[in-house]
Amino acid sequence: MNFRPKYQLRRIRRTLTDPRACVYLLNEFYRTRELTTNLLDEVVRLLDQQGILARPMNMETLLIDPVERKDLVLAHHPVMDEKILHPCQWLGIIPLNRRQRLELAQTVHAPVMPWRYASSVQELVDLFDVWKTDVLLLKKDVSLRALGVNVVRRKHCSNPELSWGVGDIFCPLLTEDPITYKMHFWGKHILGSFALHTPPIESRTFTGLDQSPTGPWEPPTEIHEVIGRLGEALLRMGGGYSSVDMMRHNGRFVIVEINTNSVGFDKMLKYVPIFSQNYTNAVVDIVQRRAELVCPRARIIEGIHYFQEKLRHNIKDAKKLSEAA
Repeated sequence: MNFRPKYQLRRIRRTLTDPRACVYLLNEFYRTRELTTNLLDEVVRLLDQQGILARPMNMETLLIDPVERKDLVLAHHPVMDEKILHPCQWLGIIPLNRRQRLELAQTVHAPVMPWRYASSVQELVDLFDVWKTDVLLLKKDVSLRALGVNVVRRKHCSNPELSWGVGDIFCPLLTEDPITYKMHFWGKHILGSFALHTPPIESRTFTGLDQSPTGPWEPPTEIHEVIGRLGEALLRMGGGYSSVDMMRHNGRFVIVEINTNSVGFDKMLKYVPIFSQNYTNAVVDIVQRRAELVCPRARIIEGIHYFQEKLRHNIKDAKKLSEAA
């Protein structure tokens, strides 16, 4: 490791006289990325002040730590092998594809962009008429920094190379505002938000890395409320740290994407000075309510299988798109 963590915490170990459960914060970049390490160490310090025993962990320490049945693992990144699942309570690994995430948002009455799933080429052709356009976007279940976001033109609908799965969706291009507004949340807690300038999606060189931050963003009160409802719904399903991307459409903010795992928070640390405290507050709330937030082990294993399959398919799709760019 080529940096010194901001907080040099002692390694947390139980003693025979400590009856507390331990909250493990699972993040694959702990001890390899400075911002992530410093954040999680600070959160552990803040949790300790409230009497909560917590410890950050990465995938390596997941294999060797003496996790007990009474403990709680909050997974920021998915585990890819069910054999290393400790027999304790887990949150953060749920098998929701892109289509299901948008459907969930609609059930809590969140404002969502126009979108549809097409079960056939004819249904895809019909979508061009519905939205009165000759250009649509195909958003794969996982976009891999926008590599899975494809421009589809009406004249190419019959192209045999055009394919999509049950978790993929179609939507029109939103051109009202070139800004993407991001919010991070955990349960009902809004952790922070900021804005990004987004280049035209029709650019062949576009990737998510081309987005340039424009600064912090303070969402309207009604957006706080609706994202809080979405976060609560995800938490009760066994979800965890999540984020939404929003854009303007017809004069209002609408959700264009929901991420429920592996959400990067480096920019959030830059624009939200109290991010570590917000993060801590969310963990405290989960610990206090953990008895009602039970995710069946079978669903967690289903989530692991989903992420395994998703990774295989999207790596292959990304290679094709990169070669074509």
